[in-house]
Amino acid sequence: MRTATAPLVRHDLAAPKPSSCDLRTQLTAPATPLRSSEPTRRSAYAAATGWRPGHRTFVLAHRAIGANTKNICGLPPDAHRPEPRGTSKAWLRSVGVLARKSSGMMLTTCCSFAAPLLRIANEQAFGLCLAGKTGGGKTTATLVGSSVCGAGRIDQLLTWNATLGGLEPALRSHNDCLMVVDDLNKMPVASDKEKYHSANNFAHNLATGSTKRRSPAFDDGSDNGEQYRVISLTSAETTIAELAAKCGEQRGGDARRLIDVPIYLDGLDHIFDRMPNAGTLGQSKLQQLFSAVHQVSRGPLPWSAYENPYIWLRQSKGGRRVAMPAGTPLRALLDATDRRGPLILTTHWAGPGRPMALARRGGKACERAGIDGLTFHDLRGTAVVRLAIAGASVPQIAAVTGHSLKDVEAILDAHYLGRDIQLAEAAVLKLEARTKLQTMV
Repeated sequence: MRTATAPLVRHDLAAPKPSSCDLRTQLTAPATPLRSSEPTRRSAYAAATGWRPGHRTFVLAHRAIGANTKNICGLPPDAHRPEPRGTSKAWLRSVGVLARKSSGMMLTTCCSFAAPLLRIANEQAFGLCLAGKTGGGKTTATLVGSSVCGAGRIDQLLTWNATLGGLEPALRSHNDCLMVVDDLNKMPVASDKEKYHSANNFAHNLATGSTKRRSPAFDDGSDNGEQYRVISLTSAETTIAELAAKCGEQRGGDARRLIDVPIYLDGLDHIFDRMPNAGTLGQSKLQQLFSAVHQVSRGPLPWSAYENPYIWLRQSKGGRRVAMPAGTPLRALLDATDRRGPLILTTHWAGPGRPMALARRGGKACERAGIDGLTFHDLRGTAVVRLAIAGASVPQIAAVTGHSLKDVEAILDAHYLGRDIQLAEAAVLKLEARTKLQTMV
């Protein structure tokens, strides 16, 4: 079987025999059995994921399942490919339970399991674009589908920048699988017309799944033929059809290759349509649900992330690794907390805290504090405003919160500056102080 890289070989090394030779001979003696011994097991990398001949073996990025007669151990290592984490049972207990509360999350989960069936059913690849306004959970729905056997965080998703630059590497690592690409609005183009044509070309190349046969994936030992087959998933604030109309164009055959799917059903503005009384869910309950999903994707924070006086975090959006200076009250609390396990937040038996339980406690804390109409995500925005009131500059605020400079300015401009009286008072006090100083001079 031809493979993309050299076979992995494991040797059983024998200890060198005692000898009275000089030091140089003793140092070189261990190399003799390494060169001469035969490997006890040979393993090989596959050049692409997906079915092997006969549909009895399926290659994933990190392993192969089924009748693996060729000892395939997955794809060649890639530093940018996320490592699998957790078990299927843990996924069912956490993400699976939450996915049942949303038709959108059930759809994306089904896409992950349906992708391997395309080749068996002899169907072409296609994509779905989940359309809906920001803040209702469409990105959350795509993450749930990706978490089945791929990326579980936003920063691990394929980007449009990489995908448009070269589709074949992405297809090779997602062949016969679900391929999730980040939000369409993040496409690095200058105009809506360019965005539409780029999405149209992506849909065409996705459906044809063709290659220039530069890869050894298409050899006698592969069952790919000349075509990759994937189900692609992305999201956008508007449908592709609306984007085409905005550019004065009309969708053609690409409408069957990249299908618009409204993510919010029954007139709702969120994805949790299968919850009882979904139309009357308050912000507090919705935030509990969103927090539970994203806490599963982030994973619990370990004690190793706390290096007094800093806490090291990796943002779910953007993937930046941020050193967060811990304030004096937080440091005092962490230093006084008993470390009953590797995680900071644990249950009373030192196990990892369950996301839904943590979200419920957060909601109850808001109720006790008399806080209404705000969500967990407003904490970052509140921090932005409090830092601005304290006189911090936009770059300083971004260094603390991990936002980009543009995002900090947008938060201050669109959501808080016009409504926060403390910012207005601080500005007036500065103006009065300056005016008084000039008068004295």
